[in-house]
Amino acid sequence: MTLHILGINHNDPAMRQRLTGCLLGRARKLGRPNFVGVEWDHAIFDKVRAQRQRFRELVALQWPAMSDPLLNQLSQSLGYEGDSHIEIFAQDPVETLWLDEGREHDEGDITRFSENRLALYKSYLPQWPEVATDAEIILRMSEAASRDIGEPPLNGDVRDAGFADLLTPRLAIGANNWAVAIVGKFHAIKIEGSMLALLESRNIACEVSML
Repeated sequence: MTLHILGINHNDPAMRQRLTGCLLGRARKLGRPNFVGVEWDHAIFDKVRAQRQRFRELVALQWPAMSDPLLNQLSQSLGYEGDSHIEIFAQDPVETLWLDEGREHDEGDITRFSENRLALYKSYLPQWPEVATDAEIILRMSEAASRDIGEPPLNGDVRDAGFADLLTPRLAIGANNWAVAIVGKFHAIKIEGSMLALLESRNIACEVSML
């Protein structure tokens, strides 16, 4: 089975649209994947997704001139990695594999996820542009998110190993099938101990796309 690894920037508000576009293209070409692995714990994701309406209200207060379509786009960017695939495969649902299941977390960070994300987006758009289209605004924020990602680590970490260990037995089944892993870009680069490096060392066929 081939694993299509989609490397994403968790903080990029434009990434949901790129991700759904990529998944739609793969689905048209390859059909329904065996599963989609996402970099979330299921319970944590549910708590974050439940904040989308509140996040939309916070964003509207911060930028009163923002259009409804752009407000909707930003609200749907909250935790987008966990359910972008669902809209693509709504008619024929696929299994979601929660790669971070059981991850320890600070409950306060989850409770204030929307506030923290707004603070991050404010750093990407410190001043409201008086003359700009929605596309120009989201592009400006996306470019800031790309600059903010920093340099890749020298080595993978324990989470890379956990992802690889969870994926390996699932990928040994069905040589002609395909599956997806949606992970942060640094898990999808070939450095010692990264998820990608570990999977390839186990002779897992991987196809990487950086979004």
